[in-house]
Amino acid sequence: MISGVETAAQQEFLTRLGCDSLQGFLLGRPMSAEQLIETLSHENALNDATRVNALEVRCGVCQSNSSYRERPHMTKLPIADRWFELKRISDDITLLWEPHVVPLMRCNIWHVRGRDRDLMIDTGMGIVSLQEAARHLLQKDVTAVATHTHSDHIGGHHEFEHTLVHELEAENLRSPREPGTLLASVLGDEAIRRYREAGYPFDGDLITALPSADYSMSDYRVRAATVTEIVKEGNIVDLGNRHFEVLHLPGHSPGSIGLWEAASGTLFSGDAIYDGPLLDEIGGADIPTYVRTMKRLRELPVQVVHAGHDGSFGRERLVELVDAYLAKRT
Repeated sequence: MISGVETAAQQEFLTRLGCDSLQGFLLGRPMSAEQLIETLSHENALNDATRVNALEVRCGVCQSNSSYRERPHMTKLPIADRWFELKRISDDITLLWEPHVVPLMRCNIWHVRGRDRDLMIDTGMGIVSLQEAARHLLQKDVTAVATHTHSDHIGGHHEFEHTLVHELEAENLRSPREPGTLLASVLGDEAIRRYREAGYPFDGDLITALPSADYSMSDYRVRAATVTEIVKEGNIVDLGNRHFEVLHLPGHSPGSIGLWEAASGTLFSGDAIYDGPLLDEIGGADIPTYVRTMKRLRELPVQVVHAGHDGSFGRERLVELVDAYLAKRT
């Protein structure tokens, strides 16, 4: 029986919401006793006899967790049919992404097929197993590359035996400083306001569906990963038939990297540059450093940029994005 729940109907309701306790329900979806009762009473499976006792909720859970904000309403999240989508870009490159993650945290995950070894460039949030979703792609040894160690890019790294990260962020991959969250209530109003002003408005939590009926958003954590390869500027990532040079591209984060294949003019840029609002006022970011990175990218003879977010683009768009940033920050 779920703790804090008096009836089987209440238990069934909270189980379908992915909660293992009444307290978990409240922490995941903060609300007052009155709002909880209103939610329960409007749930089709329930009736007056299955409402939670208002006094019990007020005295037991809501008051003891007074630091949690109330929300004006609660929306029950749907269950996703599948968590990842994928698109074949070429014979050697496949894009995967998590459509039920809000755009702020929806990372591009790039699978690059090589003769001797594959790359998985960034691994998303780690909400659902990436290895399982991409098992049909992973037919040889694979290196999970961290273009940087923000939670939306390294959530699945713990699933891979071989990982690659810049020396300045290796420790954060090995032992993440921040556990990450999917809950707006934990992220906080101030952070949400800053992201909105930066160009990433969202209303609610960081996912718009649940991967399964029993998934608990409050249990989400970024898991530690094994670090097997630490790189710096100029190192070569050799796939046998493809060779990528590591470019140190700090600014968004201290150890941001790109992978540059001069032979094809292909750049996997991570969050150093993408076709969307660039975040340079978050923890670990540095605007003067970002300006230098942008100037460097402008001189790179790219044919195509596969970025950490949003769509891929060519050199003309790269120059437009760089010039817009430099006009804003210099």
